[in-house]
Amino acid sequence: MSEEKPKEFNLHVCTARIPHDAPSSNTLPTEGGPDRLAMPTETFWRNGKKLRVKLLPGASKKIQDKVKYYAQQWEQYANIDFRFVDDDDAEIRVAFKQGDGSWSGIGTGILNKNWFPPGKPTMNFGWFTDETRDTEFSRVVIHEFGHALGCIHEHQNPNVTLNWDKNEVYEYFRGPPNNWSDAEIETNIFKKYVAATTKATAFDEKSIMLYMFDGALFTDKKGTPNNVVLSSMDKQFIGKMYPFQLRSSGSWSTTEQREWFPPAALNSKQIVFDSPYATAPKIAVGLNELEVGEAANLRVKVSTSPPTTDGFVVNVDAWGDTALYSGGATWVEFEDSDTDYRTDIYSVSEQSSTNTEHITFDPPYEEDPEVVVWLSGLEMSKDRNTRVKAYADNVTKDGFDIHIDTWADSILENAKATWMAYPKSKEGVTSGVDDTDNYRTWSPAQAENGRKVSFGADFDRPPKVYLAVNRLDFDNATNVRFKATATKVNENGFQWNFNSWADTLCYGAGVSWIAFG
Repeated sequence: MSEEKPKEFNLHVCTARIPHDAPSSNTLPTEGGPDRLAMPTETFWRNGKKLRVKLLPGASKKIQDKVKYYAQQWEQYANIDFRFVDDDDAEIRVAFKQGDGSWSGIGTGILNKNWFPPGKPTMNFGWFTDETRDTEFSRVVIHEFGHALGCIHEHQNPNVTLNWDKNEVYEYFRGPPNNWSDAEIETNIFKKYVAATTKATAFDEKSIMLYMFDGALFTDKKGTPNNVVLSSMDKQFIGKMYPFQLRSSGSWSTTEQREWFPPAALNSKQIVFDSPYATAPKIAVGLNELEVGEAANLRVKVSTSPPTTDGFVVNVDAWGDTALYSGGATWVEFEDSDTDYRTDIYSVSEQSSTNTEHITFDPPYEEDPEVVVWLSGLEMSKDRNTRVKAYADNVTKDGFDIHIDTWADSILENAKATWMAYPKSKEGVTSGVDDTDNYRTWSPAQAENGRKVSFGADFDRPPKVYLAVNRLDFDNATNVRFKATATKVNENGFQWNFNSWADTLCYGAGVSWIAFG
């Protein structure tokens, strides 16, 4: 026995409880990037899953609040939603039994009723008190909820070579605060998972799934670091396992790159994805900001270059003699393989006041979908007021009609509209439209427009809202100036704003929005 006693340090380590019929292969290929956090391939939850979490009796409100806060750190990087409820049949049931250690079932393995009977815990925190430090709450809660997402201990990665001093390990973990049997020590410390059907991952010593082991537990006396937050590799890996429906900032304004004067016809910015896609994504783009001079036709187009797996270029452009002082675009990215989301562009190239095309879904949806339409380009004659509206109607599971219209004496030279469709019953997404016509008359002109709208969907946290224009009504006597934004976003709704400035005369406007949560 070493003279350096492991019991002099206070190491709390959890048990990862795995059903007897769980698969032995657990790691992911390294192809396409250095995936490091280990996860059993068959224990993933469905992407976007809303996991119900019930906190069982036995903890103070302070402890419960800490558990909720740190568990939800995963939600920033994974398309998973932990919902804290009082349902007896919640997927994750958290106990606070002192002396039972901290442990959790692995991913969908917690649905195994033989190991986790209905109403019984699937997770336990065995040493939290009101005096526990935030760093300890962070270390343990994020770790245990990582198990609930399907992650295993990093020290059990097949590629790890750790020089355990087994005698010291057994002596330490038999005692408090863990109180493990030799079989539990073998399972939770020494056992390595078998990469039977997939390639093993690299080892990440900064992973939240790797506990701090004191050097006294190793023959070379080299311990592991105290990891209390998600590592950069943790964030990237869990984002790949549970990818968000969109991942970039979602909007860009030319004012972020240059002053409004002098005007510039061509404006672009390279957008780099935080983490690459496996294949180039689908991108839908719309207009959300504009200032053009009144002396020439209003000409503007927002677009993107063909995306790659790493990024794309967003463009806000004018042409001819149009003076483009500023402009902005918003966009949404969708995985190319995600057939629930479809998007394309409808173009009008000839002068006409009403323009309609029928869009056919191939293959059809299983239900009538929701359709979002954004204006993404237009040319209006300078001799008449700017009046244009893009919208969809007659939506069925087989297709819909898309329109770009003008009215009164306005002259629409050409226009583009981007459309997006998705299943009406799809979880985690909702959309809508609103218009100044819904709450005020067109005259007199008004500079500040917008109001609060409700999502009408079940969000338990503020979603990400992406908004662009679908209708414009401006006087041609002055510059057209506007900026459309979404503010005051919470789980129930948000405030949409459509504001102009200086001497611009805005008679009305409409917006379309889509929210992901």
